[in-house]
Amino acid sequence: MDNGGKNPDMDNGGINPDMDNGGINPDMDNGGINPDKDNGGISPDMDNGGINRDMDNEGINPDKDNGGINPDKDNGGINPDMDNGGINPDKDNGGISPDMDNG
Repeated sequence: MDNGGKNPDMDNGGINPDMDNGGINPDMDNGGINPDKDNGGISPDMDNGGINRDMDNEGINPDKDNGGINPDKDNGGINPDMDNGGINPDKDNGGISPDMDNG
């Protein structure tokens, strides 16, 4: 059941197997280049429009960073761990250092 693709197993417009949609490698990548549910990204594991893996959304590194550069749920920030528009880790919101500083 590959649709417009070159390899087996339900790839749709892709080049490799296993339900990749418009991508180049296997396993449900959607418009991406590597495997495992990356959507418009370059590496594996559910990155959405990003460059690395693991549910990063338009970011560069892994693990749910959203528009940021480093891992772990940073949103528009530069370092890890849920910083929102900040520069350092751990839930800083628009701030520069860690641990829930707000503005």
